[in-house]
Amino acid sequence: MYFRRIEIENWAGVYDGRILLELEKDLNVVVGPNESGKSTLMNALKLAFTSKASSRRKAVRKIQPWNTELKPKIELEFRAGDKEYRLKKTFLKSSGNAEFQEHVEDGNWMTVAEDDAAHNRFLDTLDSTEGEGFFNTLWVPQGESIEIDMAQGLTERIKQAVGTTTSGAGDRILSYVVSKVGNEDNSGWLTPSTRKVASGSPWDEAKEELKSLKADLRELQEKRKNHQDNLKRIQNLRREKGRFEEKRAEKEEKLEEQQEKKDEWEEYRKVEKAAEKAKRRYNQLYGAKKDWDDRIKEIEEALKKTESIAEETSKWEEEREEAAEVEKRARNKFENRESELKRLKEKKEYLKRLRAAKINEEIDSLKEEVREIGDIDEESFSNWKKLKDEVDSTRDQLRASELKIGFEAERDLAGRISLDGEEEQIDLSSGEELRETAVKSFEIELEDIGKLSVETAMEKALEAKNEIEEHESKLTDVYETYGVESWPELEELYSKVEEKRDEIEILKNSLAEIEIQEAGTIDEAVLESFLEEIEAGFDREFIEKNQEKDQKDLSGDINELGQKIDDLGEEVEGLKEDWKDKEADLDGIEKKIGKKKQKLEVEEKGLEGLFDQLEDLKERIKEMGDRFEGVSITRQSREEFSREAEESGELYNELKEAWREARRKRDELQDKADMMKPEGEEVTEETIEKLEEAIDKLEKKVTGREMDISEIKGKIGQTADGLHEKIRDREEEIDRQKRKLESARKETRSHELLRLVLKEAKERTSSEYLEPIREKVAERLREMTKDRYTEANLDGGLSPRSAVRKLRGTEADRDDLSFGTKEQLSFLTRLAMAEVVAKNERVPVIFDDSLVNTDPERMKYMRKYLRQVSSRAQIIVFTCNGEDYWFEGDYNRIELDTLP
Repeated sequence: MYFRRIEIENWAGVYDGRILLELEKDLNVVVGPNESGKSTLMNALKLAFTSKASSRRKAVRKIQPWNTELKPKIELEFRAGDKEYRLKKTFLKSSGNAEFQEHVEDGNWMTVAEDDAAHNRFLDTLDSTEGEGFFNTLWVPQGESIEIDMAQGLTERIKQAVGTTTSGAGDRILSYVVSKVGNEDNSGWLTPSTRKVASGSPWDEAKEELKSLKADLRELQEKRKNHQDNLKRIQNLRREKGRFEEKRAEKEEKLEEQQEKKDEWEEYRKVEKAAEKAKRRYNQLYGAKKDWDDRIKEIEEALKKTESIAEETSKWEEEREEAAEVEKRARNKFENRESELKRLKEKKEYLKRLRAAKINEEIDSLKEEVREIGDIDEESFSNWKKLKDEVDSTRDQLRASELKIGFEAERDLAGRISLDGEEEQIDLSSGEELRETAVKSFEIELEDIGKLSVETAMEKALEAKNEIEEHESKLTDVYETYGVESWPELEELYSKVEEKRDEIEILKNSLAEIEIQEAGTIDEAVLESFLEEIEAGFDREFIEKNQEKDQKDLSGDINELGQKIDDLGEEVEGLKEDWKDKEADLDGIEKKIGKKKQKLEVEEKGLEGLFDQLEDLKERIKEMGDRFEGVSITRQSREEFSREAEESGELYNELKEAWREARRKRDELQDKADMMKPEGEEVTEETIEKLEEAIDKLEKKVTGREMDISEIKGKIGQTADGLHEKIRDREEEIDRQKRKLESARKETRSHELLRLVLKEAKERTSSEYLEPIREKVAERLREMTKDRYTEANLDGGLSPRSAVRKLRGTEADRDDLSFGTKEQLSFLTRLAMAEVVAKNERVPVIFDDSLVNTDPERMKYMRKYLRQVSSRAQIIVFTCNGEDYWFEGDYNRIELDTLP
């Protein structure tokens, strides 16, 4: 399957427009800047695959262009197998929203499914139960991780496509073995999940019996072990007793020697104690001198630090003045433009009210004209029209029912004729005619011929005639009321009234469009009140100029002012942001100055503390002995501090001399103590006492071991009877039970091995897909990294797990790889999937700016692999970096422009 054509219309940012891609079956590169519709196309493809056109979920509602009623559309043409298809979807449309078409031989498209059925037919054609998974595994939208999530997707797709290699008989064997080894009811010998021994099985019973026998044997063996341990303990106790006796003799001999060395050690300790006292005096003087030197050094460093912080503070204060001036200019510029924006808004509000007042004035004028012409309401005119139509209709009926009588004499006739009861003599010469119309009845009596009587049915016609006269009288009254003489004049008058009323309605609609509450009440007085409410009134020229305009011209001015307000509003917001930025910069400098000052205060306090410590140290030195009492102390302030003055002071020199003398005395006494120190360990009264205590303890231990030996001998006599025979019986019974268990184990193992063999036969087909993918990824990884990595390890879901480094064959876990290498490894895995899974049918692979962490050198290899895979799969690359995707030779390159 591969795409031939993709077209979207009215989709998200594509306002009232479209994007069209004509694609080839191999390599396609779609280049466009940001906001050119690349990610929109990816989103459209995803919804085309995953959502019915009738869907109203949030993801579908979001694709409608904002603040419009436009319906998003997508049209896909693709080839699957040996046929071409087309899918059309129009989202957010109630019916007729989708079509699935098939290309027929004569070049036309035949619709085979519509609406929701079209989506289902589309998935059936792709042999998929859902749009996600198979294709989305090979598609990477912009901003989403390129790392493969195989929880649902290609792995399941492969399993569905591959099926099983076992025959029907093999399946039956497998079912039987599973029931023996362990089924859902846990009635087999092994549990189905953990493959442990199932409760109640023959193997389980044998194991329980063996467990019981072993427990008995362990108990007997434990008794035998205790018996043997007791014998060993006797031997050990005897050996310990001998060792204790030897140690006691050694301690007694050593006691005699220590008593002789005790006097030598007492003399040595007196000298050592004097040396230790001299050492403490030296350390005291040395510590005082070192503390003095350290305080001087710390004071010098603190002075430099405070000077440095003061200089930095001064520098930041200069920058604060500059930043304050910049912030002031930005604020003034914002306030000026904001004031101008306010004036424009007030002018717009004034023009809206002025327009409303003019519309109200026109409406009142038109209403007055209607009253002057004649306020004819629609219902009355309709009744009059019915009356007029009825008169005309009745009159037409009367004309159709008129009775016309005519005689023509063939010879001279004489006689009389009676018409509606009135008689008249007639004398007709040959050829003359007598005609009458609409008579009720007539009689003709002719001499020499006879009498002729005719009765007509004109009563209803006469009633209608009377009704017409009555209706015409009513209409005449109406004509007189409105000053017209005929119905056409009345119609013309009503038409004028309706025109005025239509004009009134148009004006009312225009009034409703003005966004002002109670717009219909605005007049000159309201306008004047509005002008008084404004802080500073407009110039009279502006007011007089606009009062001369009609409301239509004012509408245009209002729209123009609205555009200016929008533009100026954007400018004001920008100026406000700029001002706030400058204000934030100033605040930042203020905070820095505050921190510097706080730091300076801290350092100055610390410096004062150092001076106080130095003075305290000098006072302590004077208290260290009579030698320092009459010596004067040098005192300095922060501003006049000098190291030379401190180190040349009388007290400092006296301290150095005392320190040197203490060092000489310490060294002399230490040398004397070293010469007098006896050889060996120090001997004291406490040492002698400890040796005597140790001898007493060894004597007690010898006695205790003799008592323990006697007690253990008594226990051995109580537990040794028949112990060895009982152990032998249990061991023989355990051997019999083991042979029984081994028989059951062999049977169960044969079932388990058969189950594993059949299971492996099922899984072997999957390896036809997984292993080739691993090989292709490893081969390209070696080439791309120049053998830095020699192998890629993929887990069962085809997700990269680790990579093997060439150096010492070490393996780098996925978390140890750089993000770029992980990205490239996943990229290569997708390409390998497309090649292996496609077989003889292409599949589309889509990347939307997916290699953002790839350097130019590895990008060359990525272009090479894209070109290789495009011979077996359709590659579509969306990118805003066109230079990274230049290929030699022929390929389909599409350039997109930024959307309007």
